[in-house]
Amino acid sequence: MNQSWYKKIMPKISDVQKDIGAIAKEIYDIEKVKSVLVWGSFARNLTKPNFPLRDIDIIAVTDILSDDLLSIIEDDTFSPLRMDREELESDGFSVSAVSFTKNFIKDRKYNLDYWTISSDEKLLHWGAITSSKEEWGEIQKSAEKYAYNLSGIDRKKLIRANKSKKETWYLSYKKHVEKLFENIPNGWFQSENNISDILKETKILI
Repeated sequence: MNQSWYKKIMPKISDVQKDIGAIAKEIYDIEKVKSVLVWGSFARNLTKPNFPLRDIDIIAVTDILSDDLLSIIEDDTFSPLRMDREELESDGFSVSAVSFTKNFIKDRKYNLDYWTISSDEKLLHWGAITSSKEEWGEIQKSAEKYAYNLSGIDRKKLIRANKSKKETWYLSYKKHVEKLFENIPNGWFQSENNISDILKETKILI
């Protein structure tokens, strides 16, 4: 993956607001995308321009069935994303699901966390996730504690930290989370979170 986003580690809300419209438009133009939403820390902290973000949770609402997306699993030796149309059709993959995925998850200016709501109203995440919002919250607390031990900076004080401290904190946090999921292949995973509850926390971008 292109590592240019490292230049944007822990961007402020105000930084992202300048670009989020263009990012949403690019995603909206992908075939099968009906709308683009944002949620998580960005949506919750829009009134705090200096709030630093670990990542930005983007949701693409699509016309694609969840089963077609969930079949897209990749590892070091195999990936439907590297197959041509004939190979995909021969192996029973949905060409539109693979095409959407390739265009959606590509590297962009910021560290985006990719989500989709399928046509059968399932919430999916690109990359392994926990089964519930509560379990993910516990992992975040554990990762924040790990980052604090290495950087000496508490999550709430990142807003006043310099660039170097933010980078140390973020990379420590990211390393801890990745360690927990390191043996799980990449692909779409279904979240058990209630979509109605999630939609209450989102902001419609387009």
